[in-house]
Amino acid sequence: MKISRKIFISMIAVIFAVIALGASTFAWFNLTTTNTINDVSMSVRTEYGLEVSFDNVNWKSSLKDTDFDFWTDGQKLDSVTSTDGKTFTDKSKADVTGGSTYVHFALYFRAEYITHNMLTNGHVGVYLVDKISGADVTDAVTDGTGITSTGVSWSPDVPFEYSDGVNYDLSTPEATYYAASAARLSTESFGWDAVAHDGSSSVGVPSVFDLSDATSVSRGYGYTYGAFAYYNAKMDNSLNDIESTGPSTITTLSTINATTVIANDNTSLICTLVEDDGMYYGKVNIALWLEGWDGDCFDAVFDDEVTSKLKFIVAGIAA
Repeated sequence: MKISRKIFISMIAVIFAVIALGASTFAWFNLTTTNTINDVSMSVRTEYGLEVSFDNVNWKSSLKDTDFDFWTDGQKLDSVTSTDGKTFTDKSKADVTGGSTYVHFALYFRAEYITHNMLTNGHVGVYLVDKISGADVTDAVTDGTGITSTGVSWSPDVPFEYSDGVNYDLSTPEATYYAASAARLSTESFGWDAVAHDGSSSVGVPSVFDLSDATSVSRGYGYTYGAFAYYNAKMDNSLNDIESTGPSTITTLSTINATTVIANDNTSLICTLVEDDGMYYGKVNIALWLEGWDGDCFDAVFDDEVTSKLKFIVAGIAA
C-alpha cells in the first residue's frame, strides 16, 4: 500500500529472522532436545511520527538488532501450544513461559499525528496489514506482513496419513517441509491508563495469526493426520489423545482506506490507542511460537530458518 505523504498516518515494519536449529526427536511428542535460536535479526522502521518502545521509557523511531539483545540472548524455541494466544503449555500440559520456549515481549506504541478523519468513528487503533509471502518476506525493500522459511528436505521413513485422505509411504519422494507452516503469532492488547501513563489490564481476547502462505487452517490445529499420524506410525500408535479445540486463527489482514485513513474492517486490529498528554498510546504483548498440535510440526522442520516481517499502521477504527 503506497500512502501519500499528505495523509498523516503511522506505520512500522518489524522484521524477525529466527533460526531454529538442532532437530529434535518427534519434536512436539518427545521434547528431549531443546531447539535454540542462535540468531535473531530484527529491525523496526517508523514513519509519520510513530515511535515504539519496549519499556514505555526509551522511545525510538527505529530499532536495530542490538535493541533486541535483552530478549534474544539465550532464547529457546520449542514446540508448545496455546488455546488462547496468551497462556502456553507443553505436551504434558505443564505451563511454559516466554523467553524459555517461545518468543515473547511487550511493545508500546505512541503517535502524535492523528487527523480528524481518523477519529470519525471515535477511536484510532494499530493494525497489522499487507500480507505478503515467499521472497517478499525476506526482501529488505518490500513492506508487509508475513512469515516464510527456507525449508528442509525430508522423506518419510514410515507410511502415514499426511493430510485428509492423502497417504505417504516409503515411495513418497523427498520434498521440502517448512517450519513457517507451524508458526503462530499472537497479539494481546492492554487498556491504557492515562493517569499511570502505562498499559493496564489485558483487554479482550488475544488475536492469533497464521502469517504463513496458508489461506486456511485445514492443517492448523488438532488434526489426526500430519505430524500426529507420523508420530503414531513411528511409535506404534502410542499417542491416543489429541487436543482438538484450538484458538480462532486469523489468516487474512485488515485493509485501510487510503483516502479516509479508516480501516475497512477490524480483522487485524491489535490495539486501540488512547490520548494521553497530547499523544496517543497503546501497548501489546507479542508472542511467536511453533504450534505443537499443528499438522506441519514435524521434527524435521527444526532445522529450518524462519523469517517473519510485521507491518503495523495507525488508522481510524472501522465502525
